[in-house]
Amino acid sequence: MPKKKKKKTVTEIKCPSCGNTDLDTIEWQEWVVVSRKLNELTEGTLLVDGGSEKMDFESGKDESLYCKGCYSEFPIPDGLDVDHV
Repeated sequence: MPKKKKKKTVTEIKCPSCGNTDLDTIEWQEWVVVSRKLNELTEGTLLVDGGSEKMDFESGKDESLYCKGCYSEFPIPDGLDVDHV
C-alpha cells in the first residue's frame, strides 16, 4: 500500500522579494466589492447613499499577502491553513 504524502506545514511567512518575516509588516490582502444605492443625479452630482453598503466577499478570490517593507504583493504559501478571526 503506498504511503500518503504528509501535508507540508507552513512555519514561516516570508516575503520572497526582501526576505521579511515580521508579521507586523506583512498584511493579508483581498479584493472586496462594495455596492451602494444611488440616490439621485442632480446638476452633475451623483448622490450615493453611504449607509446602504453591501459587501460581497468572493471566497478565496484574489487573496494575497502584502509586504510593507518592500511594497510587494506575494501569493499565500501552499499548505497554509487560514482562519479569519
